Amino acid sequence: MSGRLIKHPSGRVTDHAVRRAADRRRRGDFAMPLVHRIVALAIVLMIALSACAGGSDVTQVTVTAGPAKIALPAALSCVSPPGATTLSCAGGDNDKTAPHLALAPGTPLTVQVPTAVGNTPWVIVFSYVDAQGKQQGDRTAVFPPKKQFSYHLTPPSGAQMTRLEVQSLTAAPGPDGGVEFPAVGSWVLIIDPVGGSQPESPQGSSQGSPPPGSTTSSIGETEQTG
Repeated sequence: MSGRLIKHPSGRVTDHAVRRAADRRRRGDFAMPLVHRIVALAIVLMIALSACAGGSDVTQVTVTAGPAKIALPAALSCVSPPGATTLSCAGGDNDKTAPHLALAPGTPLTVQVPTAVGNTPWVIVFSYVDAQGKQQGDRTAVFPPKKQFSYHLTPPSGAQMTRLEVQSLTAAPGPDGGVEFPAVGSWVLIIDPVGGSQPESPQGSSQGSPPPGSTTSSIGETEQTG
């Protein structure tokens, strides 16, 4: 309807006609924008829910340093058989099948995990030789489930990275009645110095020359990322 004011036969605009016209204007001016606002709110909520349920952009645990990008094979895989009180694990004995990457000291890395790993608690454990030549070990904080799917790792200044391990964790009963978080999956990368011999390996690790068929890449001083 046009919203015209209807005049009384006398030519006078009646109060009733004014009210009807005002009602029509209100419906015309505000009814549709209200619908639009409801639709917009629904879209915002859908986007927010999608962001909360977001996952990773990779399908494998991946390490990137400069132009090199390496997908890591699983070094350890554990399952909990029905009715069992312990985990059944395969692999994890040594690093013989781990890929190698040659990096200059201080080179940062980006670690990405797939959704299946990021939906669990996970952590990065790494080893390096510091600027004074001493072997050191460290780890990141444990990332909560479904909160983070990548991490930018920068070694201490002048440190030569030697080993990196991504661990997927699970909650399990501890021997004292508490809760432990054992690794149920791990992915290992061995890091070699560029153009030099491998620093002394941490005890229990079988680092060294890359085995036949393993992945080897190299990032030099001029290819470091910030």
